[in-house]
Amino acid sequence: MSAIAIIGDYRADNRSHIATSDAVAHCSVALGLDVEHCWIGTEELAQPGGMKRLAEFNGFWIAPGSPYKSMTGALLAIQRARGQRLPLLGTCGGFQHIVLEYARNVLGFTDAEHEETSPQASQLFISRLACSLVGRTMHITLKPGSLVARSYGRTETDESYHCNFGVNPNFEDVLGSSALRVVGSDDEGVTRAVELAGHPFFIGTLFIPQLSSTPNAPHPLILGFVRACSRRIVDGGLDDTRVQALLAHHFNTARAETAPGSAHVLDLSGLKSPDVRFWSAWEGDRVIAVGALKRLTASHGEVKSMHTAQSHRGKGVGGAMLQHIIASAREMKLARLSLETGSWPYFNAAREMYKRHGFIECPPFDSYVLDPNSVFMTLELR
Repeated sequence: MSAIAIIGDYRADNRSHIATSDAVAHCSVALGLDVEHCWIGTEELAQPGGMKRLAEFNGFWIAPGSPYKSMTGALLAIQRARGQRLPLLGTCGGFQHIVLEYARNVLGFTDAEHEETSPQASQLFISRLACSLVGRTMHITLKPGSLVARSYGRTETDESYHCNFGVNPNFEDVLGSSALRVVGSDDEGVTRAVELAGHPFFIGTLFIPQLSSTPNAPHPLILGFVRACSRRIVDGGLDDTRVQALLAHHFNTARAETAPGSAHVLDLSGLKSPDVRFWSAWEGDRVIAVGALKRLTASHGEVKSMHTAQSHRGKGVGGAMLQHIIASAREMKLARLSLETGSWPYFNAAREMYKRHGFIECPPFDSYVLDPNSVFMTLELR
């Protein structure tokens, strides 16, 4: 079972609050997952020890309803999700506070403020919109390849709003050049959605996707969020028959899609070697991906055995596993992470994913030799 904390000051007469709870239920049923949700007030989180309340949850949804009773409580939850790589979705006011937290704690604008609560502040990252969006439905273009676009399965959508505040145009360029990438814009190019690069699921939308979610058609972005909250990546699993079955499929597919002599997959005994760390990713009781990291030298590691179950491809699972491996390599004080993948069309999606995470092509490394069937890639770790 997974648990989602909905951070906000719940009101039974707020349509978007009712829709938030309902959307979690829609998606849980559609995915066949056991997911609970609980509303937690912002004031509670701002109290001494209040953040301990979040320890039991797998992900956070920063709900609409700004101004919050405690901006501090909302910002602390966002900071926790960002730092601990927990799934986070912020909609409407949640989007605004994601931007505000990032401006203060990452971009260095410690005095960044919200015009709704501090209209006289000098650094208004969130300002009043030139035209109110309350009750409006507008067209949005999504950035190709972004997690948001992949969640939707398309690059255009129409969504509903209920807000009067958004990103201050004076700070659009500052935000656009950061890791909190603008991935959704309206027809005038104004920021409507952001996501944090290198994070499994950290997304904010000024629009309110839950308003269009129904039992028969759960909203795709919220489906992605609920999936992310239900996933976990664990050390090991090689003795689990479900993991072994997925690895066997990986071995057989890799060999079938690669020229003889050019498949470099590790078998089960190789993955159990002391110089290899192995992880399995799970959604509920289903194994959905595997990945490994082989230490080559004191400063150099190799990504191995990356494979996602067919049912979960295109849903950010492989990217989440790769991010986990990169983070683990940094914890191991490695300076470089490399990999070998195939040059054939079957491996196109994998190569594009590696590029999105900063890998570039390189010469053969370690004991590899030039091979037209192989592509070698590397990432300098900073």
